[in-house]
Amino acid sequence: MGRLWEIAVWLLVFAVAAAVVIGIVRSEAAVVSGRGGSAAALDDLRLSEILAGPARDWDGDGVFDARRDEWLELGNYGAAPVDLSA
Repeated sequence: MGRLWEIAVWLLVFAVAAAVVIGIVRSEAAVVSGRGGSAAALDDLRLSEILAGPARDWDGDGVFDARRDEWLELGNYGAAPVDLSA
C-alpha cells in the first residue's frame, strides 16, 4: 500500500511540473507574439522529458543535490530556432 502512495505522489509531482512548464511556454508565446515575433515557432516546442527529485548525481559535479540535479528537456520539432532567453 505504501508503494502505491509513493507512485501516486510522483505522478502528482510530474503533473504539476508539466503544468508549470506548459504555462511558461504559453506565457513566452504571448510575450513573443506581443513583440511581433513568431508564436508559431513556439508551437513546435515540446516538453520531452522531465526529472524531478532525482535519486543520484545527474549533473556530474560529484555532489548529490536533489534540487540542483533536477532537469527537463525541451525539444524543438520545427524548422525555425526558438529563442528562450526572453
